Amino acid sequence: MMETKLFASENELDVFTHTNIPTIPITLNSVSIRIIFSNAIHLSEECYSTNSAIYFQLVEFRKFLILLHDDIISVEEITNNDFTESEKLPNIYLEIIAYPIISGKRQRLQIRFNFSDKSLAECWKTYISKKIDPPLPPHFQRKISRKRKILVLVNPFGGQKNAKKIWQNYIARIFQESHIDYDLIVTEREKHAIEIARCMDLDEYDAVAVISGDGLINEIISGLLLRPDRIRAMKFPIAHIPGGTSNALAASICFQCNEPFSPRKPFFLEAALMICRPRYLPLRICSVQTEKDGDRPMFLSVTWGLLADIDIGSERFRWAGLARLHIEAFLRIMRWHHIARKAFGKDHFRYDEISHFSSENDINVNNSHVNDEKIPLLNEQIPEHWTSVEGEYVFVCITNLSHLGSDVPYIPSSRLDDDYFFLSYVDWKLVKSRFQIMQMMLEMCNSGHLDYSCFQVIPVKACRVEPKDGCGGYLSIDGEPISPGTTFQVVPFGCVTIVGRNEVKSAHST
Repeated sequence: MMETKLFASENELDVFTHTNIPTIPITLNSVSIRIIFSNAIHLSEECYSTNSAIYFQLVEFRKFLILLHDDIISVEEITNNDFTESEKLPNIYLEIIAYPIISGKRQRLQIRFNFSDKSLAECWKTYISKKIDPPLPPHFQRKISRKRKILVLVNPFGGQKNAKKIWQNYIARIFQESHIDYDLIVTEREKHAIEIARCMDLDEYDAVAVISGDGLINEIISGLLLRPDRIRAMKFPIAHIPGGTSNALAASICFQCNEPFSPRKPFFLEAALMICRPRYLPLRICSVQTEKDGDRPMFLSVTWGLLADIDIGSERFRWAGLARLHIEAFLRIMRWHHIARKAFGKDHFRYDEISHFSSENDINVNNSHVNDEKIPLLNEQIPEHWTSVEGEYVFVCITNLSHLGSDVPYIPSSRLDDDYFFLSYVDWKLVKSRFQIMQMMLEMCNSGHLDYSCFQVIPVKACRVEPKDGCGGYLSIDGEPISPGTTFQVVPFGCVTIVGRNEVKSAHST
């Protein structure tokens, strides 16, 4: 991950030449500027703005503070009434709120400009406002004349049940700083989010922000797909603020936007800031056809065998957070049996801009690639050109995302919108011992499992998995259990829309 270098020397920047500056800089001289972060105040009297960043020359030492435009969430005029008598500043001033990366994580930065010229203050406010103006959400055809508004869903039951505190103590403030309106709904029961997504007014909101684990994301997608205006609903942006145990979608988005995040610590701040400065990305979803549970949407994974057993079985250790998976893995491997199954079966992270909703016919044409190849129904025979692999496997996993959890970079090369997904399995015949499986599971935190010969990965367009007679075991779709021991088939469906951010780059590379 690349990190913004917040401070740089004059020699490092060479800002007085145009060799390192993309455009002729907008210069601000003899203006009092206070920069506040980490409980410290720094003063500046000179700054230069380029196409991608603002450079502040600090008074106390010959260093420049570099603030990327992508890190700014708001700019506004501040009146003296907002401060105590001793803090009052003369003339006119602006306040910038930003969250740059400092020491490897996002931290709040407050910058106050003191102007003596009102027209100059208005010029800078207009300039910065244009730089941070968010794009139009893709489910709208034209600009809307209202403040941005987000529907916030909080799942009080997910993970260690911290979602309400995350909202109250952190996220609400960020929305207020960004001047974002919101409606807040605390989910009350299983599948409540399906009902909300199915019935909400898409014109009322710019996006839905989900503070939960991956389960509520699946419910939102399910609800959107049940709507009569489903095609437009698939353009409606979904933001994932991690509030559960695994948080695979939030981690995959951060990973592919080059956003630094802590795999085993909270990273809800990083996700919330994406809503303030959004970039709308496509997320490929699949349809999982099952024998007993009908067709289910899938955005993350369908697992069978050891991985599903660990995921579902670890619910009893929910109080332990991420450690619950490690506890369950140890217990399962110590007494696990192998399972026999039959499995059938480009700049890499650059994404095209999502087109805005125009008409049902236009969008249907764009999604027609789903049916380019004839895929049989679950109760039909597979075509002769399909590849069949038969054997005994420790687990089978079919996944869309780079991460299975915030600390599990399972298929790091996987893109959010790949036209194919990944079938992976562990071949029992190549497993040397239980210890080898346990060690492989532990090394998933750094993708070390990819180096094991027993672990196989196959990119597929569609996949059917059939158990041999008598095989049981959990079957999990996006972390939620369905009827065990049954045949299932995974086929591509289309793309929904998620909220990410512009790729995080160093200030020196912009």
